Amino acid sequence: MQRAQHLKSPLVNVTVHTVTDGSDKENEEKEKAPKSKKSSRADPATLPGNVNKAANIQLLQEHWKCPQKTPVCSGTHCFVTVEGAHMALSHQRLDCWASAMVGSQAS
Repeated sequence: MQRAQHLKSPLVNVTVHTVTDGSDKENEEKEKAPKSKKSSRADPATLPGNVNKAANIQLLQEHWKCPQKTPVCSGTHCFVTVEGAHMALSHQRLDCWASAMVGSQAS
């Protein structure tokens, strides 16, 4: 290596020799190895973070049920501000809020 560093353009020869002994070792090793069970993917609904998020969504829905059942309020679940304004809690908003709750619980 030290001599090659001093050369302007080193030349490297690589020779590949294949040895054939009549057996197919690659396939033999695969056959000898115990067959492992196919790893099944876990259901995303059963993952701990998703279970916690689903529980948080249920808590939010129970807590923020809209007290008004009038045409003024468009949602069944609303965040009511101090001024009394209603902000409908859609599935997307509940999902985002529940995810933030899981993130703050992990910290």
